[in-house]
Amino acid sequence: VTVTRDGRYALVTVDTSTSFTDPSGALVVVDVRAQQIVTTLDLGGQPDSIALSPDGSVAAVAIENQRDEDVVVDGVEGGLPQEPAGFLAVVELKGKPASWAVDRVELTGLEGALYPSDPEPEFVDINRDRVAAVTLQENNAVALVDLDTREVVGSFSAGEVTRADADTSDDNTIAFDEALIAPREPDAIQWTPDGNLLTADEGDLAPTPAGGRGWTVFSPTGSVVHTSGGEAEKALADADRYPDDRSDAKGAEFEGAEVASLRGASYAFIGSERGDAVLVYRFEDEAAPQLVQVLETGEAPEGLLAVNRLQLFLTSNEDDGTISIFQLRL
Repeated sequence: VTVTRDGRYALVTVDTSTSFTDPSGALVVVDVRAQQIVTTLDLGGQPDSIALSPDGSVAAVAIENQRDEDVVVDGVEGGLPQEPAGFLAVVELKGKPASWAVDRVELTGLEGALYPSDPEPEFVDINRDRVAAVTLQENNAVALVDLDTREVVGSFSAGEVTRADADTSDDNTIAFDEALIAPREPDAIQWTPDGNLLTADEGDLAPTPAGGRGWTVFSPTGSVVHTSGGEAEKALADADRYPDDRSDAKGAEFEGAEVASLRGASYAFIGSERGDAVLVYRFEDEAAPQLVQVLETGEAPEGLLAVNRLQLFLTSNEDDGTISIFQLRL
């Protein structure tokens, strides 16, 4: 869900799929004041996330058309590719909602994607130039889409994390002394104040132990500006939030991300689904972020949101059905 800049309409993506081979979904437009649905737009596939451009003029929806994890492809359970391919849906928010239309941008055949015929778009964010950054999580890739021309203008592989300080054993002992080489497989993505891209590297399809187990700042062309390495998981461990029982899988599963300016300072928030916590960084130098706090949340923080005007930060917590609300106090 997102809300138009004037606060009038909530844009709600609804997955109406009844099968993996025939995915469907809708964009439901709700008049917030009247608390009524004013129109429903067919998205043509199964939606995952939605983003609004900073100027409020356009919305983009990642249509994942997610894989069936019980289907075996080339000997891999839940493997890729699986039809139909996902894409990016784009909606110009001009005039009354009844006149809005959905455009489709294909994301197949992209450089850097592991399975070019099945992109599996996961998360989307839009910058001030109306360029959408889209994670293709299972493909370990990122795509950039110009929303004015409705064209893909770039894509790159998220690459691998190579570490000697991981904990890959579920043994009731937290010890960051084991080797890990794994694709990042980014989930959430955010444009940064300097025009870079921040990803939360959760992991997904790769064999376990897997996942980036941290977060990364990329340039728009895919070069690494900053990688958290083992620092993110160690920060959780220092706060007694590291989930050792997930060490042999995807570790702390950094899934959510938010970048915001609060009281004139830039912050990056990185959510750990399995650690039930959010790492907070001062983000003045994007090549050298500074950890300032570990926030304990409800169980499995999924959605992250900063409310700049009120200096608030919120998480929606999937497992216990709660919302955690924090306020910056200086």
